Amino acid sequence: MNPLASGRKQFLVLNRFLISHFIKEILNKYSHLLNIEDDNIDSKAIQFVETVLKRARSSRLQFKTVCCIVTKFLKCCNNNVRSNYMKFLKYDFLKLIVAAFVLSVPNRTNDYGQRLITRDYCYTLFSKITGLSLDEVTNCSSILRAVLIHNNLEREQDSLYWTHLREEGYVNTTEIEQFDRAYKKTLQEYFHLS
Repeated sequence: MNPLASGRKQFLVLNRFLISHFIKEILNKYSHLLNIEDDNIDSKAIQFVETVLKRARSSRLQFKTVCCIVTKFLKCCNNNVRSNYMKFLKYDFLKLIVAAFVLSVPNRTNDYGQRLITRDYCYTLFSKITGLSLDEVTNCSSILRAVLIHNNLEREQDSLYWTHLREEGYVNTTEIEQFDRAYKKTLQEYFHLS
């Protein structure tokens, strides 16, 4: 077998494992927020994420960013005693994933017009990729964006943090590093690596 093909196959297996583990972990931990009626939601969500990753030609960093955004949003829902923000997404886990993909696309520029153009392009792209209407993608992304910004402003009243949010996006480098460490540990435990 070609070593390049073997390496590619291992990479696909690793990606599938990470996607599967992330989805199952999130659904297990936050199922009380999602009002899940479908017994097969985990396999549907795994297939959905794999498909979106392929169609969007997403990078590994984008996948990690999506995972961090989903986790952050669900933590906000869990910590808010007044309201579960998932109700604004109609408790649809797949819509949350789509919105996280939209927000994971880097859109850091001081030119407001350019940011709007990039944002509109992302809405259209993910609408085509997922089959959701443009309005649904726009609304879900707007809800997710508002909750994440509100949570960051509430947590950090400091203007430097707001600057960070505009410069780095909705997930900072430290959060990506924490994600990496957690999944490296998971891989080591699962595959009994040292």
